[in-house]
Amino acid sequence: MEATSTALGWYPSHLVMQAIDGIHTFTGVPYWEAIVCFTLAFRVVVLPLSITTAQGSARMAAVRPHLQKLSDRIKSNPNSDSRSTQQMALESRALMKQYKVNPFTALAMPFVQLPIFMSCFFGLQAMATHFPGYATGGTLWFVDLSAADPYLILPAANALSFLLMIELGADGLQTGDQDTFKWVMRGLAVAMTPLTMSMSQGLFVYWSTNNVFSIAQALFLRNEAVRKYLDIPKPPLNAAPLKMSNPITRLQEAWKKERLVGERAKAEVVDGAKAFTPTTPAIKPAVTFAQPPKKKREKAV
Repeated sequence: MEATSTALGWYPSHLVMQAIDGIHTFTGVPYWEAIVCFTLAFRVVVLPLSITTAQGSARMAAVRPHLQKLSDRIKSNPNSDSRSTQQMALESRALMKQYKVNPFTALAMPFVQLPIFMSCFFGLQAMATHFPGYATGGTLWFVDLSAADPYLILPAANALSFLLMIELGADGLQTGDQDTFKWVMRGLAVAMTPLTMSMSQGLFVYWSTNNVFSIAQALFLRNEAVRKYLDIPKPPLNAAPLKMSNPITRLQEAWKKERLVGERAKAEVVDGAKAFTPTTPAIKPAVTFAQPPKKKREKAV
């Protein structure tokens, strides 16, 4: 390693820089190849977690139509109450257990990838400060990895690979699943080139390599034999996405339901009062008391 690397500490971004420089030093490959090797090594290490995430996503897509039917059945019942909600929760858990669905599985891969992504971002941005050879560690038109791409080839290639990754479901989403979110990601892919065009070329080497690995992984997991071996169920055809209301909508529905129940209870009380007619005659008192005689006024003399 170069002498400046000794000034680095144990911050995640510093560890990333030291790992890339270590690959460059011990193998003799240029820095851009060291970035590719580091990215591929990390993706291979987390490959079991990626497979687990794909299994959870496919199983969730398989159970989603049943959850939607259950939700529609509860909503269509005008007399649904807290007991119905509890019954829905019990049936939902039973479906999750039957299809081996763990809602937290989808969060495992982002939870691991996000810290590495941020560490690589800050590390590669500061790489030239600690390792001067990084400025000439590229190839072809991107020789200076610390500078922006003047031809915008790497930003465009990164955006296209990101878009292809979204379309293939390499981000963990199944085809036809969560359409709104996928359109947001498509818009992000279109806006990615102008938003990132000023960033260093070393970052695009990392991002593009990561996207290409995700695309290859998605194509690999689409193979029927591979899916059967890894126990990844096939997503249902034309499966409608699960309709989930936002918290404000749920509060409004609960308030309307509570108001309807109150109005119905008042109407029942009023109707009951109108329908009530006494059937027993009024009871007369058994003992009557005579009124004392009134005294006559004496005439004044």
